[in-house]
Amino acid sequence: YVEPEGDGFFPNPTKVTHSITDIFQSKFDEPWPNWKKVPMNIRDLWFGEFERRYWWHPEHNNTIRKNFEKKGAARLKDVLSDAREKRMKPQWMNEEVWKGLCNYWDTPEFKAKAE
Repeated sequence: YVEPEGDGFFPNPTKVTHSITDIFQSKFDEPWPNWKKVPMNIRDLWFGEFERRYWWHPEHNNTIRKNFEKKGAARLKDVLSDAREKRMKPQWMNEEVWKGLCNYWDTPEFKAKAE
């Protein structure tokens, strides 16, 4: 059972955040450089997996989804930033996706934005 608490979750926010991270890592099939670039249908699939792991009262549906999106975006940013800075492929990511992300990070557009 889970319920929204601010922009997070209750009663075990760390466990829920780890679950969200596990979900997107297990289904990260394209070199999406950030959460907004992940197509909504993929994020819907990820949220569907989240729904299989947790339940909540229906009146919390919208807030739970909003918090899922916020936590997912933050965690994806963290893990991709870490990988980019270290230039080390995470174990959960396949080689093709990694190469795609490295190519993206090496573009002049990305480098200009990152500075």
